[in-house]
Amino acid sequence: MFREYFILLLLGHILGDFYIQTNKISEKKVKSVKWLAIHCLCYWGIMIFISLPILSYEIALAATMAAILHFIIDMFKFLYLPLLIKKAQNTQVLERNIFFIDQIFHISHF
Repeated sequence: MFREYFILLLLGHILGDFYIQTNKISEKKVKSVKWLAIHCLCYWGIMIFISLPILSYEIALAATMAAILHFIIDMFKFLYLPLLIKKAQNTQVLERNIFFIDQIFHISHF
């Protein structure tokens, strides 16, 4: 059962973080908490929608917790990424590494 839940939440994460998020939201969420919140609400909506076929209290709670943790991870990135970029000598490498670390954190909270 864990495997099915994990796959379901992973699918929701991929849809919410990559397919539903527009370029506009992606660019604006780095500069505005409002757009970060919009992104996270969309993410939460997708997580709930994707779990509708087997919606139970546990799945709804897991989807909500995933959305809250997603917001916390993105908020941390929102607050500290500009500071890291200012200090970095090679921003492309830094941004690539932060992307992968960000995704590892997102996947690990499932």
